[in-house]
Amino acid sequence: MSQRLQARVRPSSQTQRQSSQRSQSQRAPSTSQELDARMDDPVDVDRLVSEVVQYFLIMEQKKFPVKRADIVKLLHGISQKNYKTVISHAQKYLDEVFGFLLHEFDEKSGHYVLLNQVIMPESLSHQDLSERNTILFLTLSAIFLSEGQIIEDEIWNMLNILGYKVEDQKKLIINDFVRQLYINTEVVPQSDPPKFILTWGERAKIEFSKKEVLSFAAKIYGQPPEQFGTLWNMAEKEEEEKE
Repeated sequence: MSQRLQARVRPSSQTQRQSSQRSQSQRAPSTSQELDARMDDPVDVDRLVSEVVQYFLIMEQKKFPVKRADIVKLLHGISQKNYKTVISHAQKYLDEVFGFLLHEFDEKSGHYVLLNQVIMPESLSHQDLSERNTILFLTLSAIFLSEGQIIEDEIWNMLNILGYKVEDQKKLIINDFVRQLYINTEVVPQSDPPKFILTWGERAKIEFSKKEVLSFAAKIYGQPPEQFGTLWNMAEKEEEEKE
């Protein structure tokens, strides 16, 4: 065969590349497809569930909410159907083994938190709790006693009267509790330097009842919870409506 004829019948380098790309695309499914296919294997399902459970527990130690986007990233682009399967298995495992309830906020927020179903604040005295949790319950009770919102200065005054070093607690309340969704903050208009109004965060609303927090506050102040009058009645009514 002449060199001229060979040149005509030999595939060009571009044609070879295109053929190779087609062959590879036919041969190799995407990462998502591979993962979805392996979901038929119980071993892979267990591994994925284990990774998700471990991630939830690590974040729970810091009391940080878990972003749905982070779980999707952890699962490397898993399909929506199989994502729900893994989350459902993880939810059951967290409940049966660790006693945690996995709570998902509304679709817009895209967050999960773990709720401890065993320990409730009304069953504990402040001596039984860490200082961190005591500060949290005191802050939540002060907000409720102030009709749902309180300016930060009133929190600092309360903690000072109770013997706490206020500067040590400001970061905990304004930064940590806000990030953990226990507290919401809103800047007081035209305040200079900026001051915050504090309200209950979404996590506090689902993790604690008003009655539980008031019962704890009553123990701190050494008085019966009925002393809170209308607010105590309101908290009891709210509890009855939930039941």
